[in-house]
Amino acid sequence: MKVQRPATEIDVCDLCGSPGYLTLCVVCDSEYCLRCQGMVPQSWGFTDLCQRCAGRDDVRRVCREYADRLTPIYEERSRALASLKMEESE
Repeated sequence: MKVQRPATEIDVCDLCGSPGYLTLCVVCDSEYCLRCQGMVPQSWGFTDLCQRCAGRDDVRRVCREYADRLTPIYEERSRALASLKMEESE
């Protein structure tokens, strides 16, 4: 059976053309692609930062300030997730 659907408009990345990876930077509110520009190690965690803002000294300072408190939480979560492998294999 053939079904006709009305055309829809979607946002895609200008560089890679991928849909669904666009997000807003929490600092400058600009839209960026997680796939092309989402590797921001100093943002530690689930912070949405574009590469331009992630390179700013004031943004790095804030991320470093919170990293000491966040690191134990992420390590605990990683251990809890790793324990799921053990339970699954048993």
